[in-house]
Amino acid sequence: MKSTHTAPRVHVSDITLTALAALGLGLVFSPARAANPDPVYEPVSQLVRYSDLNLNSHEGIAQLDQRIEAAARDVCGGDTDSRSLANWSQARTCAKTSASRAVAQINNAALTAFYTKKTGRFIDRRARLAKR
Repeated sequence: MKSTHTAPRVHVSDITLTALAALGLGLVFSPARAANPDPVYEPVSQLVRYSDLNLNSHEGIAQLDQRIEAAARDVCGGDTDSRSLANWSQARTCAKTSASRAVAQINNAALTAFYTKKTGRFIDRRARLAKR
């Protein structure tokens, strides 16, 4: 008895072309290509002043931490009322990264210890070394 069901035929060349097309799209839309090609591009930043604070006191360190967190939220858009989970997540990640970089750039042992205790995240030593 002959089967009336016929299996679709797939040619190896069709699979190869599909795989190459998918690979090509992956390269075109990779995160490295998303970088701004403009050589004068400057990321958004905000100056955090702390010369008025006593960084030898817990209160001074706590106040500087608050200023850093506020600046990070301001720069990253963390204060916006976003109903998009993706936008909220991106702003939160940006603020965490920005605050961490600011703490590394200030390079104060008491501030670093305060930040590490508060967040449970260690400052990336490479970020600190890159700023020197």
